[in-house]
Amino acid sequence: MILAKINPCTLTLLICPVQNSNKLELVDDCWTELSGEITGPFGTPYEGGKFLLAIKIPERYPFVPPNVRFITKIWHPNISSATGVICLDILKDNWAAAMSLRTVLLSLQVLLDFVHFIQILYY
Repeated sequence: MILAKINPCTLTLLICPVQNSNKLELVDDCWTELSGEITGPFGTPYEGGKFLLAIKIPERYPFVPPNVRFITKIWHPNISSATGVICLDILKDNWAAAMSLRTVLLSLQVLLDFVHFIQILYY
């Protein structure tokens, strides 16, 4: 069961999100489809923004990364402005089973603060 694979930090975000913080919500009460929201990092062009994410949890989670993409239109060298696809190593080859959805949301906030030139998404 997918619920057993989702760690306590993630459940906390689902049950009681902190105001002005990252949030996760179930889509249609389905544990394999979530919507996420991150806030733009302070001191960046994204500051004050709320960015919606579509998150799909694969059957083999946490041994494979979740599929995450931006729903909110955004311009960033590591994010496709057409599809919202994210080029971030932890969502591909550098994923570890010890990582959580909370880690993913925090990593996306860091990505908005820094450009990963080695992993720029080429179209």
